[in-house]
Amino acid sequence: MLFVAIVVVLVVSLGFNAAFFSQSRAGSGGSSEYGISLLVRLSATTISVGQNLSVTITLANTLPEENTVANTGSFNVSIVGFQVAVWPTCDFPLPVEFVVAKGNLSLSDLQRLLNSGAAYTPPQDDCGQWHVKSLTFQPDSDVAALNVTPFGPVGPNMKPDSGPFTLSSNFTLYGYWDYPIPPSEAPDLYTPYGDGFGFMYPEVSPIPAHSFGPGVYTLAVDDEWGQVEILHFTVVG
Repeated sequence: MLFVAIVVVLVVSLGFNAAFFSQSRAGSGGSSEYGISLLVRLSATTISVGQNLSVTITLANTLPEENTVANTGSFNVSIVGFQVAVWPTCDFPLPVEFVVAKGNLSLSDLQRLLNSGAAYTPPQDDCGQWHVKSLTFQPDSDVAALNVTPFGPVGPNMKPDSGPFTLSSNFTLYGYWDYPIPPSEAPDLYTPYGDGFGFMYPEVSPIPAHSFGPGVYTLAVDDEWGQVEILHFTVVG
């Protein structure tokens, strides 16, 4: 999908590594009422024109015991953005998505911006055959197994991969999108592969509609459990 970053961030996750996110340039990583933490980190807060930005997004269980949460695909904050493949991508719905917009924007700014035009929902990847009904996290961990059922009839030898998976993705941002996203730019939210667009796992870098120019930008990440992280970064000429 949509890496020369100032600082390259490499995550080899053997369970939840909270210390990695305790430094600067990271979101607050607050815990939801479901005991799930959404953690977001940028490789830098300032880059130059022509440089790119590395992003790490992690979902983790904050409880000291196994934690099973429903996966309905119903985001509490509607963002027509890029869905993050935190598990193999024929298993839907994916629980995390992000927006990258130009400007020093708050959540309310983004909501006004997203609501300022006609609603548009990008099509789902046509490989989706399995419905992820819930996730069961290991204690104090970003590792989870999936409870998966088929969307419809499947062959007798077809079995979904239910994990467990490390729910952490690292990818590069090369640019941004205008919001609300016009239909002509919506395919850029997907990874190009084969003859069409879809998702790839592990996550790879989305193709932006616009390259970074000088200015302030906003990265917003939300999950389906109502958590939102807002981070800002600056591009200098």
